Amino acid sequence: MYTSFYIFLSLVIVVIDAVLLYVNRRNPAILVLNLGFLIFDYSICAGEYLYHNYLVPKNGLYSTVFGNLYEHGLIVFFIFVLLRYFYFRRRIPMIFIKRKESPIIFYGLYIMLLYIGIFEVNREPSIFYEVKITPVYEYSVILFLLIIKYSGDSKIKQVMVLFIATAFVAQDIYYGGRVTSAQIIIVIGILLFPHVVRLKNILITLPFIYVMSSFIGSYRGNRGQGMDWTSFYIELTERFMIFNTSLYAYFASMGHLYSEKFVGFQERILSFLGFLLSVLFGSLVSAFTDIDMRYLNVTKFSNMYHWNVGGGLIFTWFHFWLGPFGLVLFSVLVFKIILSFSRHSRNYIYLVALVATFPRWYLYSPLAFIRGPLIFLPLISFTLIVSHGIIRKLFFHNGQSTKKVN
Repeated sequence: MYTSFYIFLSLVIVVIDAVLLYVNRRNPAILVLNLGFLIFDYSICAGEYLYHNYLVPKNGLYSTVFGNLYEHGLIVFFIFVLLRYFYFRRRIPMIFIKRKESPIIFYGLYIMLLYIGIFEVNREPSIFYEVKITPVYEYSVILFLLIIKYSGDSKIKQVMVLFIATAFVAQDIYYGGRVTSAQIIIVIGILLFPHVVRLKNILITLPFIYVMSSFIGSYRGNRGQGMDWTSFYIELTERFMIFNTSLYAYFASMGHLYSEKFVGFQERILSFLGFLLSVLFGSLVSAFTDIDMRYLNVTKFSNMYHWNVGGGLIFTWFHFWLGPFGLVLFSVLVFKIILSFSRHSRNYIYLVALVATFPRWYLYSPLAFIRGPLIFLPLISFTLIVSHGIIRKLFFHNGQSTKKVN
């Protein structure tokens, strides 16, 4: 299907990912981020260009009036990876989160997490798989970041965090979830056990992680009817550690490149402006503008020209909006933001937030890159600090019972 050039280019992408993984093996957050890139990029390159796309083996994107979109897509993919190489090719020093001591904030967050863990899950029985947790449950990873930040050096509080984190992960897995569990595990590992998050340890546990991921995928796909051991066996023996989610997302990305051939520059700019408005106002954009809601999401918009099942890698969103210029401009901006958070301990929490939410913003939407780590996290943090000051003034004389939190 593909010439040797495209097969070679896909191999180069995987090699670059592996090199970056090794170069920054000393920094836990960047190590996990690069591991995520390697896993998802390998799934795409192996599943599509080495073994061919067995998920969607026959679709119009292989042969269009514009040529094979998967060949054009690989060039776009390679440019994104090459840009990342230039920004991450140097070793990034290891830093640690700057912790603070605040019992008020810590126990306030703990109560919030207890509430979310108990009430933000749909426990009604179902025959087939459906998402059981609410968006609030998924965004609880932000609260885990903050509760660790305000736990100080207390071992008791850290044990309390581990207890509730374990409960969250167990509950998420029971109801067939994977992303929320992975996010919480990443946060706990990087912030509480940074010296354990090493390349050697990750490589040792990676096969177990893959087996568990395949197990959960088979379990949730047949929920209510018992474990589907046949699909579980196929996952392990026939898919070469390829994650289906990556291939479906890449399939949607090729749809992005296809649809932009039919969409004028004005419409693409309108889509970009609509996306920016959705960052702040979400679905309320339709209440005060005439923008079609499909414009806000490139994947939904491109679905009008070629079907997809959701997702879409972040760099084809950039390409859809502004072509090659947008691809380079926004990719560089993303990499600069990540690197800026890796230089100071006071910003390390934002870096960990970006790492934990990586699957969402890399495989689905740039919205996940902005809204959680760059808007919700600072906003909630600011609200907690203000609330802490008010409570301290109202209930404690001269602020002597608690330490000042900045």
